[in-house]
Parts: sequence; C-alpha cells; structure tokens
Amino acid sequence: MKKTILIISLTIISYYAKAQLQVGGGFTYGQTTGLPGFTVKAEKQLSEKWSLSPEFNFFFARGSVLRGEPRLSAGNVSEMYAINLDFHKHVTIKYVDNLGACLIMGVNVAFPVYVSEFQSVGGRTFETRDTQSGASLNIGLGAEYQIKENLDLYYEAKGMLLGNADQLILTLGVLISI
Repeated sequence: MKKTILIISLTIISYYAKAQLQVGGGFTYGQTTGLPGFTVKAEKQLSEKWSLSPEFNFFFARGSVLRGEPRLSAGNVSEMYAINLDFHKHVTIKYVDNLGACLIMGVNVAFPVYVSEFQSVGGRTFETRDTQSGASLNIGLGAEYQIKENLDLYYEAKGMLLGNADQLILTLGVLISI
C-alpha cells in the first residue's frame, strides 16, 4: 500500500514538474486607494485549462518624502502591499491568434499602511504610521497575448471582495516562460 501511494505521488509530482512556468511583472493600479504600483508574479500551468498564480503587489506612497510633504491626511491609506494566490481558468478564443482569456479566482491578503497622526516638532512634520492586514477573495478576468514564443503581454482586472480591502485592481505586464 505504501509503495502504491509513493508511486502515485511521484507520478503526480513529475507530471506537474514538467508544467510550464512563467515569471514576470508589470504596473498595477488600485481603484479605491488611487495608488499606482507594481506587480511581481509567477504562473504555473497545472493543466491545459488551469494555472496557479502567486503574486505580490506594492502600491506607491503618496506625496514626496524628499520634499518633506505629508503623504495624506490622518486616517487615510498612504501605501499598500498585497499578496495574492489565484487560480486561472483559461478559455481559448477561436478567432484571434495568440490571444487567450482567463477567469481569475483566489485569495488576497492586503497590508494597507495608515497615517494615524502628524506631529510637528521644531518646524518639522513627522507622521505616525500603522499597518493593518485584511484578507479577501479575488474574482476577475484576464487576457494574455503571445508576443513571441516565450513572451506574453497580460492584462488583469480583479475585484477584492468580502473583506476589508474592497477595491478593483487593474494590472498590465509581461510574462516570460522559463
């Protein structure tokens, strides 16, 4: 019995180890926070129709720290980062070469950084920041266009739902097959 389980496990692992892996990143925009940012992601084909995609998003801070400007008024998000784990259900578009679409479903953990108060000491302004985390579900649509054999352009529109990080995230980037 143990040998059978071991053989089946090794067969499954070797099957998925041969699956295509893509890595890349791009630019992203969070609709609720109004912050632009960047994304780093990977996508592993699990089957012809399904893939798994871990992703890290970082949304830039508002204001200019170099000029000494406060980022936001107290109580608002100054920057945010998020970790996503999504499943993609791929759909073939028959009439357009090199173009594919996918349905996106997954989970998200967001870490917004809030400005809680400003203090002025000797003419200089300091801010107190507070990070809180929140989990939510992702659902959305995506598209990939194959530019070259190992290079894809991708677009995703995802909604973070059922959590305290509700927002629409738009991403445009590239994926390289390795």
